[in-house]
Amino acid sequence: TCRWWCGCAAKRRRDMTHAKEHGTKKKTDLEEKESESAMKASKKRRERWKWTAWVLAAVVLVRLVVGLHPHSGQGTPPKFGDYEAQRHWMEITVHTPTKDWYRDTENNPMEHWGLDYPPLSAYQSWLCGKAIQLVEPEAVELVASRGYESQSSKAYLRWSVVLSDALFLFPGALACVGTLYKRRRPEQRLWALASVLLQPALLLIDHGHFQYNGISLGLAAGAAAAILNNRTFLGAVLFSLSLNHKQMSLYYAPAFFFHLVGRCLRKKNPLLHISGLALVVFYTFLGCWLPWITTDYSFLHVLKRIFPFERGLYEDYVANFWCTTSLLVKWKRLFAGEKLRSFCLLATFVAMLPSCLHQLWKPSKKGLLYAMANTSLSFFMFSFQVHEKSILLPLLPVALLVLEQTVCSEWLAYVSAFSMYPLLERDKLGVAYMATLVLYWCVMRVGKTNAKRGPGPISTVLGSHNRTFFTLSVCVALGLHAAYALAPTLPRYPFLYQALITAYSFVHLVAILVELTASQMLLEDSNV
Repeated sequence: TCRWWCGCAAKRRRDMTHAKEHGTKKKTDLEEKESESAMKASKKRRERWKWTAWVLAAVVLVRLVVGLHPHSGQGTPPKFGDYEAQRHWMEITVHTPTKDWYRDTENNPMEHWGLDYPPLSAYQSWLCGKAIQLVEPEAVELVASRGYESQSSKAYLRWSVVLSDALFLFPGALACVGTLYKRRRPEQRLWALASVLLQPALLLIDHGHFQYNGISLGLAAGAAAAILNNRTFLGAVLFSLSLNHKQMSLYYAPAFFFHLVGRCLRKKNPLLHISGLALVVFYTFLGCWLPWITTDYSFLHVLKRIFPFERGLYEDYVANFWCTTSLLVKWKRLFAGEKLRSFCLLATFVAMLPSCLHQLWKPSKKGLLYAMANTSLSFFMFSFQVHEKSILLPLLPVALLVLEQTVCSEWLAYVSAFSMYPLLERDKLGVAYMATLVLYWCVMRVGKTNAKRGPGPISTVLGSHNRTFFTLSVCVALGLHAAYALAPTLPRYPFLYQALITAYSFVHLVAILVELTASQMLLEDSNV
């Protein structure tokens, strides 16, 4: 009996040892599989970031090449152009006290590019001016530097625009694309990023003509990405900064306002959330405007500078309703400025109302981008005091929707650049204009395996004939280009071809607005 009990005990010990060894082996195998899976995931992430880095490097290179072309007003005294305006603001902010940045003084006369952008643009000019002052002080010397256009100073200024894109536009686009398309394949997200950052109109205006639109657009894209990630307070701060960099960001304000209010109304304590957002916006504006809130005169004077209603209904030839219809109805002669402002306000309100109400009752992540596109298009087409460069505002959200509205996004990219052709041709940017359009076309051909049409009425009507109409549209645009370049100017109608380009672009923008508004209405449900 003792031998039997001892044998059983020994067998149990052997079984336990075997089970322990077998369990350890299983555990080791599981750990090895998890480690191998983690290594593969890490390798895929490194591979994605490597390709992202290559795309961003190519995007920077394109910007530098566009910067080799002439800028606005190059060699055309006495006022030169937007390049001189940006350089002059650096000169003023570096050498004069803050209270004089927006005042009409002997050293800062309004007639020579008086500062008319919000405070964040002024701070940016001061920062860029200080940096350039370190390497070439003559470029920002008070009064004496007017019209200064040395090759080295132009290189510094060109690089400052590229750097501002890298700091604001690139991260904003990356965040927005990554958030909006997190469930898409990496190559699709990479293509969407490239299509956003290689928009011909943005390249030509910021890096050819010369402006810093990438900062405000990047902040707006970052605000949208933050809200899509349910970080509404961060989104409110970023959008407030965008507004304080360029007043044109007001084109997005109704979309952000109604979307955020719609979100708050779905929470348990909506009033508390709305109050929190209001405080965030208030303190952000307070921080930006603090130097000019010391007296009522300073604050009101800056506001008057930023919103110069006395300039008129529109500038140059802009592809909006008022400029296009002025061929038949002389609005400026028939109505006073106050009456025209009322017309503009009413038309803009009616055009953007469906998008705003949709986001109030059914706020959604994609709906925010659609609303940004529709409200900014409504402002561009119907509001008061519109410049042709304002087309960059609707271009950003539509470009971000490229995987949802491929055809519409590509269409708007071409139309927006085409609508600005008279301005670009005046700046001698014709070669850069054609090159950026061809480059964008190549990018769209490489990545667009299955073009996605939106559910709106225009796409539904065109159906399978979409490419035919697209080709016809491009052919007519090429014909207008040929007429602009080769046909003689008619003495009675010296700006006929500019007006035709404007009208033709406006017709396309109407179709795009109808398509995007209808597509927003057909979004399935609220997913905030």
